[in-house]
Amino acid sequence: MNKILKWLADYKPVQIVLFLLLVSILWAHLISWVSKYIPKQDFDKIHQIDISKGPFVVILTSVIIVPLIETYIYQSLIISLSQYFFKWEFSSYKTLVASAFLFGISHYYNYLMVIGALFAGCILYVCYSTFLLKKMNAFVFTFFVHALFNLYGYGIDVLFP
Repeated sequence: MNKILKWLADYKPVQIVLFLLLVSILWAHLISWVSKYIPKQDFDKIHQIDISKGPFVVILTSVIIVPLIETYIYQSLIISLSQYFFKWEFSSYKTLVASAFLFGISHYYNYLMVIGALFAGCILYVCYSTFLLKKMNAFVFTFFVHALFNLYGYGIDVLFP
């Protein structure tokens, strides 16, 4: 894990954010593609955002409030607690598994969403840990990646209902 974090830490913050965002988007499209071939599941309704509440409310909740709360709980808090109680380093695989697993199961709409969220949890953990290693504001950068990913998802749902 340290090798990956050190490799990423060599890049500029904008490059790290864009790379992790691109990986997340590609993963989401892969999950979406796979969901088309799984019978007897209504995945389409799960992926769509309820835009009937208006774009302001949807963007406020899914692009700002939810990423703030989830970044705090599943990256900041989990990493801090694992360091405090278990003496795990922020760059350990154990911390990655704890953070990603809890993030994944919190998105339990169906098993495919959990798999997608597990991977997203890994990406967000790597983002947080990389910026911790760079001694930069890990929370802000991780929130930014999460918010951009959710904004992308909102845009896809609006453009391609």
